[in-house]
Amino acid sequence: MSSEIIGWLTGFALLTVAVTYIIITVSPQINSLSENSAIELAKIQMSFLDYSVSRSSLGESPSQRVKLNLFGGTLTVDSDGNWLEIIAVRSGSDIIIYNNTIGRIIYAKGSTVIGYEGGGIWTEKTVISPPEFHYVGNTLTLPIIKIVNNYSVSGYAVELPIINEGATIYYPNETRNFVNPVREAIHYIEIRLKSDFYKAWAKFFETYNYKYSIDHDNRTITVRLFVDWSNVRIRMSNLEEGVIIGILNESNTTPFSTLIFHFENLSSDFNLPIYTDTGMYELCISFKKTGGGNNVDYLVVAFIDNVNNTYESWISTEPIPWSNNAQDIDLLNSSIMMEYTDKLRGVDVYDIQGKKFSETTVTWGNNIDAVDGLDLSEGALKSLNEVIQHYFYVLAKKTEGMIVLKKPPGQKYKGYDKENSWIYFDADTVGSILFLYIHDHRIRLESY
Repeated sequence: MSSEIIGWLTGFALLTVAVTYIIITVSPQINSLSENSAIELAKIQMSFLDYSVSRSSLGESPSQRVKLNLFGGTLTVDSDGNWLEIIAVRSGSDIIIYNNTIGRIIYAKGSTVIGYEGGGIWTEKTVISPPEFHYVGNTLTLPIIKIVNNYSVSGYAVELPIINEGATIYYPNETRNFVNPVREAIHYIEIRLKSDFYKAWAKFFETYNYKYSIDHDNRTITVRLFVDWSNVRIRMSNLEEGVIIGILNESNTTPFSTLIFHFENLSSDFNLPIYTDTGMYELCISFKKTGGGNNVDYLVVAFIDNVNNTYESWISTEPIPWSNNAQDIDLLNSSIMMEYTDKLRGVDVYDIQGKKFSETTVTWGNNIDAVDGLDLSEGALKSLNEVIQHYFYVLAKKTEGMIVLKKPPGQKYKGYDKENSWIYFDADTVGSILFLYIHDHRIRLESY
């Protein structure tokens, strides 16, 4: 632990002990405090409780004792009242990592409710102190603070022993094939928390730019963290199940720094259409190489709007100079020029059949949802890099979930070695994960 953190914790503890001492020693005058002052002091008290529980649960000092003033309110230690489920998803199946209550400590006085849960302090819609949810780079460390007993006390000055009852490691776990890096074991992690403080948890996730969804009826918040596949060669055979790009940063108009397709053992009948499995808005990229007198050696990029039944399509202005063996195609190549047109020179594009070509683009202006003066007309030219970056940015803005590259249903891949061909990318993503550490720490609070 750094000297700055130790200093902060020491200073915070001394300040809170002083405040607590003053409150306890002047308890005859406590009733003269305004309601707002009592609430603010209660928040300080709960933060001190948080500090003491963390010291006990995370091993710095296994046994703690905390003195609190409840200002005539009630403190309830509850081993129930919420539910945490952590799921690893791989190959279409759900594998439960953790599925249990984590407990909570509730302070209540009149209409005021302040809760300790998951290592954080909460009101219904407010984060007073953040939880034990440490996401740094592409590593998530989740020490689950689990309250194991039930107890209730009311009044003013109380003293509570805090007892550490041990810990269990849930991830990594070799016997269940829970390994790091996680890309060898899972596709994504889903964290579901049912809690009376779910709206405040949402505020926490918003602050750190996590993608989440809410089920208000069940008071549940769900966060997904996708496996980080960047900067590693991904076999093209993985396109059958899907190559996870992740959730792109929607504020970045050029989200990719690298996007390379490497092909081995190319032949004259090479055909590789791919698409993004992104629901109502899709991006399709089609590679094709033919031989004989009917060469169709072009690259096509098409953005499909299934809401309005339209598409925007681009084709390389010159044939791709395909090799007869191995070749890299850099999709961020600025020297390959693309023309905006629906004349696609015989290249098959997945899912544009029956849809209308937009003679003027919709997505290239200031408003990606409506035509404006900056949109493009048929015949416009852009580099391949500009086209690819633009449409992935549009997908990031218009879709909520992760972006996955896949083989279109019903399509046949041929003309290359899919086991030895690969995709390599680096992108600005949010909520990606490569290393995962989950363990629970069981805590008991009792009366003194």
